[in-house]
Amino acid sequence: MCSSDLRQSDHIRQLEMDLAQTQDQVSTLKAAQRSVRLYAGSEKFLQENGYLDTSRPFGSAFRKQYKLVKKVDPEDPGVQLVPVGTELVVTGKVKALADRYGTLKKGDDYTLKTADGQTTITFLNEMVTGTDVLAVIEN
Repeated sequence: MCSSDLRQSDHIRQLEMDLAQTQDQVSTLKAAQRSVRLYAGSEKFLQENGYLDTSRPFGSAFRKQYKLVKKVDPEDPGVQLVPVGTELVVTGKVKALADRYGTLKKGDDYTLKTADGQTTITFLNEMVTGTDVLAVIEN
């Protein structure tokens, strides 16, 4: 076998590896489109890191409103992909779930089950797929 045949076979092997890697990336991106990117943290942590904005638009007698104000980094190890209809367990009690439009509606957009200091989240609404959502955990 001459050196040009070796270089050609090395090049083909490299192309095959690149193709496999690209196919894996496509699979990951497709999964992300069908999932919710969830980032959980305490209200203080999320505010300090610029992800969360809170307000009480009608005064202190009404519920606090939450809103995502900064896109979450999909490479962050704290970000979890959650397909709609799949349960995800997070540590702590979840106060609220919020996206860039505001607080999500319990029952319409998601369900919560709390037991033993953990909360199980299940997203129900297909309209939240492909979006970033914050889970605000009680301190």
